[in-house]
Parts: sequence; C-alpha cells; structure tokens
Amino acid sequence: MVSSVAGFNDTTVAYPSDACLHELFEDQAAANPDRIAVVLGDTELTYRELDERANQLAHLLQEHGVRPDSVVGLCVERSLEMVIALIAILKAGGAYLPLDPEAPANRLAGILTDSRATVCLTLDRMGVPIPDDVPRLALDTDWPDIGRRPTTKPATTVSPLNLVSIYYTSGSTGMPKGVANTHTGWVNRMTWMQRQHQLKPGETILHKTTLTFGDAALEIFWPLANAGTTALLAPLLHRDPRAIIDAA
Repeated sequence: MVSSVAGFNDTTVAYPSDACLHELFEDQAAANPDRIAVVLGDTELTYRELDERANQLAHLLQEHGVRPDSVVGLCVERSLEMVIALIAILKAGGAYLPLDPEAPANRLAGILTDSRATVCLTLDRMGVPIPDDVPRLALDTDWPDIGRRPTTKPATTVSPLNLVSIYYTSGSTGMPKGVANTHTGWVNRMTWMQRQHQLKPGETILHKTTLTFGDAALEIFWPLANAGTTALLAPLLHRDPRAIIDAA
C-alpha cells in the first residue's frame, strides 16, 4: 500500500521544462508543415499556414507593446481567427486573457481593467462592446494590415516561467479573480495528456468548450503539440448535445 501511494504521488516525472507552450506547436509546424492543423467546416489551415499567420499577428502585437507577461484580451467566437490569435499572443511573448463575447459589457470592461490588458483582439462582425480606453484589433477587418507583417517568427525573450494565460473566475462569491498560469505549467499538462492518452499524428480532437474554461486549452494545444488536428465546433453548437455527438 505504501509503495502504491508513493507511486501515485510521484512528482518527479520528466517533461520539457525548458519549453514554452507555443514552441511545442512550432516544433510540429517545422516537422509537419503540410499536415492539417485546424479545421472548421469546409475551411482548414495547415501547420505552415497557421504558423505563418500567427507570426504575422505576433509582429503586430509587439508593435502594440506586447512583451513577456503582457496581457492580451481575446474576445472572439470559436473560429480559425481564434486559434491564430492564441498562438500569436504567445509568440509575441504575451499571455492570453479569454473573454466571453456574450458576457455583459460591464464584466468585460471590469476584467480588461483589472488585468491591465495591453490590447484586446476581437472580430468586428460580432459587435462586442470593448471599452474605448482599451486598444483594440479586429482579426477580420484589420487582417489586410496584419497580413503585411513578416511570416517569420518574431524575436522575444519569453521564458517558461512567464505568464501564458489568465483565466477569471465567475465572481459568484464576490469580484472575479484572475488566475495566472505559466508556460511551464501548461507544458507539463500537455505532456501528461500525451503520455496518458497517446494521441497519434493525424488524429483529431474536437474543440467544443467555451474558451473561458481551461479545458478549452487542452482541446486546442494538445493536438497541435502532437501533429494532430483541432476540429472546431461551430459557434453556439456547444449547447446542442446532438450537434456535439454528430461532430464527434
């Protein structure tokens, strides 16, 4: 009994502690550039396309002052732009702050203020009320400008101990509180997921969870760290059990 408990509580399992979360994706983009990385309906991006578009957005984010531990709001529906933005924020050195587009305007404003977000990424087609005092980039209408940036990886001093994300609690017991996460923590989790479940190259994970919940990161980054494909459930269909079953 003692030995089994000791084995269960073994915290010395090796993982790439010198890696940042986005670097797991970049390794796969270099090794498997033509594999499908993400798909939504009939639209898909290869690892090369996703990497290059994320690099372009990362360059623009750095122009807006994003550096290691900078917080970048992300208030978008489930979309290809969402995945591009997640990777771009990390490539720029920042930490992503997931925001629910359906949340009340005062909650969005309060979280953006409390987190001291450097900039917020949105989609003009959604008409989300982002406060005027927060710099804003639209991933749809601003893309012609974003697309003029280099497709090469931007330089950054981000390290595994820097912030990777901030998730805010519901605030049901008071004010919402930001929970800070580091790259090394998420890399450890992705490594455990792969060791436990052995996702094979080319296999697909369905991304259905609202971005403001931590499990959403697993559905996106785990396959992208292991030459898999992230399949996005169309916006709002996460509320429909039959749609989830049919998509799976």
